[in-house]
Order: sequence, then C-alpha cells, then structure tokens
Amino acid sequence: MSAAHHEIAPVTPQRVRALVSQRGEFVRVAQGGVTGRIDQQTYQVIVEDNDLVVRTRWSRLLPPGSNRSAAQLVNDWNRDRVLPTLFTSAFDDGIAVFAVSSTPVAVGLTDDQLADVVDVALTVTAHALRTLAASVPAS
Repeated sequence: MSAAHHEIAPVTPQRVRALVSQRGEFVRVAQGGVTGRIDQQTYQVIVEDNDLVVRTRWSRLLPPGSNRSAAQLVNDWNRDRVLPTLFTSAFDDGIAVFAVSSTPVAVGLTDDQLADVVDVALTVTAHALRTLAASVPAS
C-alpha cells in the first residue's frame, strides 16, 4: 500500500467522486459529491461544510396524507437508534423517507478512512431503509 493511502488530506467533492466511482457503481456528479443507487434506493454522498453526509432515499413513498403516521415512524426510529437519522419530506405524490449519516471531516481523512466512512454510512442507511420496508406493509 502506498504512503498516499496513509496521508491525511482534506475531504473534497473530488475525492468523494473518485472514491465512490471506484466502488464500481454507476454514479452521477452532484453538487458537493455524487449520487448513486444502492438496494434500489438513491443515495447522495456529499461534502457539506465540514461534514461528509450520506443521504439515502427509500424507494417507496408513503401515501399522501400520512404525515402523522410517517412522523411517528421516523420518531420511533430516531428515539431508539443513533445512526442513521431518518426524516420525511412531503411531495405531491406521497411522503418520502430519507436516512442520513453525517461524519465530521474537518481534520481530513486518509484514503482508507474515507473509504471506511463511506462504506459504513451507505451500509447503515441502506439497512435502516430495509428495516423500515420490513415494518411497513406495501400498499
């Protein structure tokens, strides 16, 4: 392994794009990072301020008008777990649920650390949404 893998460097959108592209997934450039898909769900890996943020959107929408039950669902999750944080967003055709993992990266990361942070964040957000899918019957 080269010394470059062990050198701490700032986490930039360019480093994020290079890393996620190396995972062999199809990704698109997004402001601050990339978007891609995992387990049929769309995700973003972006640099926001001094944080690396992984935001994964559940592939299903909850029915319009189910704001109260959606809020209860994500509140129950967020009360019982540290990672990831779930939140909802209302659209005309339904309520979307997102899982978010945010990691402070102000001091920089090595290539290996960055890869680990992205892998863990994608794993926990996808797992949260799989768990959600198992608990919410399909309509």
